[in-house]
Amino acid sequence: MHPHARRQFVPSFLFITLVAMATLVPAAGAAAATAPRTALLENGGFSEFDQTNAAGGTLTNTTEAAYQGAHSAKASYTGAGENGYSRGIFNANYKDGDDLWYGAAYYLPPGFKASMQGQVDLLRWDNYTVDPNQTDRSGIAIYGSDKKARLVRAKLGVEQVPLVGPFDLPEGRWFYLEVHQRLGTKNAVSEVYLDGKKVGSSTQANTYGRPVTRVRYGLVAMAAGVQTKPLSLWFDKATMGSTSSSTVPVSAAQETSQSQVAEPAPVKAQKKHGRKKSKKSKHGHAKRHKH
Repeated sequence: MHPHARRQFVPSFLFITLVAMATLVPAAGAAAATAPRTALLENGGFSEFDQTNAAGGTLTNTTEAAYQGAHSAKASYTGAGENGYSRGIFNANYKDGDDLWYGAAYYLPPGFKASMQGQVDLLRWDNYTVDPNQTDRSGIAIYGSDKKARLVRAKLGVEQVPLVGPFDLPEGRWFYLEVHQRLGTKNAVSEVYLDGKKVGSSTQANTYGRPVTRVRYGLVAMAAGVQTKPLSLWFDKATMGSTSSSTVPVSAAQETSQSQVAEPAPVKAQKKHGRKKSKKSKHGHAKRHKH
């Protein structure tokens, strides 16, 4: 064999090997990013989430109440009108064509809706890491206008489109809220389940063609500049995956946990003010968030 031929063969072999390895690495990374996730909160902290954050309030792991076991997360907002949120977050990697299921158990104390002065988001995905200025998002929001919940699709600062609803979320007891979406601008599916029963569905587009990189739970967002009263809720068993993780029936132990939640003082009726309408929207949509 000519000496130059041998020198050419070795680099070619190495090149083929490196290309094969490179094609395997993204596949492994994608599988890890979309692996099922659950935060049961029984370890007394928030290590099951990829991150947590709170502004204008607090997020605590508590034994005051629980949907399962002895622990849950208490998300609180102190009020005063500043931008606020209190939430647990899973990092995600879903794209159009994927099935995404996400949900959690929630306890809204009696008087929660009466204290709402604008929209409150309880559960949603977004892609803040892709575009922090015009973030795409979809999830469950309680409108400030009628205090009913809806599954919405939204682009920050551009639009908010209702996909499913309106439907009512109970106060004074635990409920499990889960969303299933086959993501896409076409051939999309969106379904909302409350305690395991479907409350509505839609085939409207549920993305803007860009990937999902975060799923958030808790007091995810609220109407900054509008919400001046404090708000608190509890959430538990946060899940994310390509199939449903719901185990809906409320056990006797869970009902006992519900009774442990102290009811807030009665909320006084809100006076009507001749305030000029905000340019944001009639629902009081939340301002941009961090992370």
